[in-house]
Amino acid sequence: MPLTPGLRWEVLRALERAREDVAHGYPSLGTALRCRRLSERAQIEVDRAVDDVLFEVPAEQLVAAALSEGGKSAEGQRLRDDMKAAQANARLPWVSAEQLTREQAVCLLFISKAFMERLPVVGAGPLFPALPVNRSNS
Repeated sequence: MPLTPGLRWEVLRALERAREDVAHGYPSLGTALRCRRLSERAQIEVDRAVDDVLFEVPAEQLVAAALSEGGKSAEGQRLRDDMKAAQANARLPWVSAEQLTREQAVCLLFISKAFMERLPVVGAGPLFPALPVNRSNS
């Protein structure tokens, strides 16, 4: 489903911040996702993205899938940094209804963000910007 540029930005930012929050000690994935003030539509899209990834990727494969998705890019380096922080904070209290570890939850949020980045954006500009626009002055 296409997103408007503003909604897409809001969703991507929420997923990124939730990933950082989980890595740095938030007690659950739900807490990290719900502590942001998001529009109702953005909250629906965040939930949908996370649920889609949970449905498609088994929990045991989240880490491997996230690392392959991130590659050697700057975003991949941030993922690896967040995974190290999640491992360091593994002793902090953690509750997961999905039975995920803190590290798996970080990877889930990373993959969800990557999924949302690939969705089409509507209203970002003309469909064919190279074509001349005919406007009459009448």
